[in-house]
Amino acid sequence: INERYNMGGWPTTAFLTSDGKTLSGGTYLDVNQMLELCRQVAAAWREHGSEIRARAARTQPCTQNLHDAAVQPDSGAAAHLRTLIVEQFDSVHGGFGTAPKLPHVSALLLALSLASEEDGVADAELASIAETTLDKMSALWDSAGGGFYRYADAADWSRPGPEKTLEDNAALLHLYVEASVRRASDDCLARAAALVRWVKAELANEHNGGFYNARSGTLVDRSMYVDRNAQMVSGFLRAAALFEDPWLRDFALKSFEAVVLPGYSPGGGVAHIVDGDATVRGLLTDQVHASGAAIWAHAVTEQLPYSMLAAELMQFAIRTMWDDSAGAFRDRASPADPLQPFQLNCEAACVLDRLATLTGDSAHHDR
Repeated sequence: INERYNMGGWPTTAFLTSDGKTLSGGTYLDVNQMLELCRQVAAAWREHGSEIRARAARTQPCTQNLHDAAVQPDSGAAAHLRTLIVEQFDSVHGGFGTAPKLPHVSALLLALSLASEEDGVADAELASIAETTLDKMSALWDSAGGGFYRYADAADWSRPGPEKTLEDNAALLHLYVEASVRRASDDCLARAAALVRWVKAELANEHNGGFYNARSGTLVDRSMYVDRNAQMVSGFLRAAALFEDPWLRDFALKSFEAVVLPGYSPGGGVAHIVDGDATVRGLLTDQVHASGAAIWAHAVTEQLPYSMLAAELMQFAIRTMWDDSAGAFRDRASPADPLQPFQLNCEAACVLDRLATLTGDSAHHDR
């Protein structure tokens, strides 16, 4: 639902046709905005319903064949994305866009990457954007209890939301580890260390392994989802290498064995969650993130079973979720109502590229 209908954050209000096509919507609507949008959508549907239905029916995902010789990587993509980062940057408060403010970790990782020296020339503007945002974004850190809140209501990062999720804090751990390495930043190093301590104290099941889903105040959501656990396992493994901490490494591997592997079925991928008789399977997010964590596990242990599992999970995703006509993965094994999620396909491309390096199999790189 989030992949299909999110319009920039939670809560999203989406107006749909009877068959699930999006008509309109918005994020963080107050009472007056909601009433006005209801009136606009009702009028549009009443006056132009047949046209809207016809237009929705014509709107299909890109079906250009992946193997068309004309389909080549876009050499201007990096420059285009750099322009977007610069244009969307909030020079006053850091971050991107206006309220509500979200970390936008992927954009910051890209900025850090593009800011690194290439041919002896560093991108000072992107470096400044990344450093300013990392500094200002510290307002999302709970100075009393630790951990990062999901978002802030205000453009200056004030009035943070109450929830701290495993998914967001795993992404931010990756970001601060990357920043501490690329920018040699002691502040980012200290923040990564503090984040690891908070996760260990508040979200980790130290006895059995694994990470809980979220914390809001004193309430803890003790669900353990495979994709989010895999993301934090990867973050802990990277942090363990940075801090030369064997406890972090061992706990990350223990969590992988405790949460990811119980839902694994040879030839059937990994489940999203296993809760008694209720098992959810066949989601792209679990295969991609579990494979990514297995690659990091192989990197720190050099144990072949991890790399074999990583390759098998992506092969399962290719066999059951790859859409050859779109040149992308569907979000789930079921072919009904297909969706090719953009960000998750980007993450899948990263995992496939790492697999190509790890295994020497150029087919992973080509895909």
